[in-house]
Amino acid sequence: MIALTLEEQVLVTLEYWREYRTYFHMGTNWGVSESTICRIVTNIESTLMKTGKFRIPGKKALLKPTFRRCGSDFFISCENLEAKQFWAE
Repeated sequence: MIALTLEEQVLVTLEYWREYRTYFHMGTNWGVSESTICRIVTNIESTLMKTGKFRIPGKKALLKPTFRRCGSDFFISCENLEAKQFWAE
């Protein structure tokens, strides 16, 4: 079994976040098991969160739509890019 360095573990985590590949496929590329990839990602995430400078938004934050003004009467949802028209009262 191959032991990954700390730098490689951070790279594994960044690849997971960027590509959303399965642990199985990442493990195959890195030469480790999918459970090892899962442990690496979990450990790196929890270490980053303990610093207080890193935060992963919860489900509620992801479901909450955020709108920004785009033009005179249109607002665009940043999450799903659906344009909605709001009528002035």
